[in-house]
Amino acid sequence: MTLQPAEISYTVALILDEPLFSQLIDANKQITMNFPENNYELSSKFPPHITLFQGGTMTKGVDELRRIIFSQLDILLKETRGIASNVQASPSGFIAVTCESMGLQKIADDITAKCAKIHAGMQIYRPRIIERLREFSDVELKNVMQTGSSRVASLFMPHISLAQVKPEHGVEAVAIATETISLPIIFKVNKIVLIDSGHQNEKWEIMCQRYVIF
Repeated sequence: MTLQPAEISYTVALILDEPLFSQLIDANKQITMNFPENNYELSSKFPPHITLFQGGTMTKGVDELRRIIFSQLDILLKETRGIASNVQASPSGFIAVTCESMGLQKIADDITAKCAKIHAGMQIYRPRIIERLREFSDVELKNVMQTGSSRVASLFMPHISLAQVKPEHGVEAVAIATETISLPIIFKVNKIVLIDSGHQNEKWEIMCQRYVIF
């Protein structure tokens, strides 16, 4: 199977409001102070966020991507709420804040449908997706072919990435984050962004953003 690789790997994400936004950055800093191996640094330049969709496009397709993704979003963004509920560590030492939906699924479905429509006309894939094709389940592979992304629809699990530490430090990192973040906490959306995230998720270059005006 030969797939056309994208020139730009993009991410559509939600940036959250205060006080959660600052608490997440503080928790990340506290974890790094205790565990310097953490290479996941949150800041205003690489903000804590909830990823809605990751796809690929060519440079010439960016304008269409902006136009379609950001159309008819204002009401949906205003209605979107979430609950940051708890902090979890994976066996690999990945630390994340899990979120309960309260509308997050609805906006994820909206963005996924828009990106799938664009993908149907271009059939462009993130290089990282192409590299991992053999690793996907049948459901994930079907999603890739239909939308360009493996994790959509029922596989959407809203979370905020917080840190990456050694597996043996996971429990302590979770404790630090739990002490720093006032969980559970209800949050609103501050803005939605379309970024060039790099083929390995190594950068954060905003291509378009829209603030939520209440």
